[in-house]
Amino acid sequence: MVPLSEGRFDLDDYIDYVISILAFPRRRHPRDRKSASLRSGAGRDRAMESVNDPYAPRSMVLMGGPIDTRSNPTAVNKLRRSAAPTGSAATSSPRCRSRHPGVMRDVYPGFLQLNGFVSMNLDRHLDAHKNLFFHLVKGDGDSVHKHKDFYDEYLAVMDLAAEYYLQTVETVFVRHALPRAR
Repeated sequence: MVPLSEGRFDLDDYIDYVISILAFPRRRHPRDRKSASLRSGAGRDRAMESVNDPYAPRSMVLMGGPIDTRSNPTAVNKLRRSAAPTGSAATSSPRCRSRHPGVMRDVYPGFLQLNGFVSMNLDRHLDAHKNLFFHLVKGDGDSVHKHKDFYDEYLAVMDLAAEYYLQTVETVFVRHALPRAR
């Protein structure tokens, strides 16, 4: 959604964008806000604290990923660390289609992310869908509804700007900049 004419859109830009959201509106006491975020959220908090920003949240709820990806590494952490993309990945990535404002921007497609998510736990997903069939046959609507709700969220992926994805992988999984406060 970011036009190519606006320049790059990477992790640093995303952090700046979220900081601007936290500082607006400034009607309430600045530190009353709480923040919930995905893996790059801690970078925003540290950036705001480093300049004594009065709108830095007092606390943070981290959802979706650890701050230190070296501790208790998951399959995702191990894969990202061992197969971290390089700058060449951006040049070989597909481009955003013409019907979107980001036309011609390099992207990391959502279908590739989803393929990675599913392939890391393929047996688990196959079992879940097999069980879905059995729940449907039994008329177990509660289990069917839980399955649907989970997969509605799990399958909700979107294309990411390639530079955002590449910088996030480099920052979080390769350099481990978040736990090092860098």
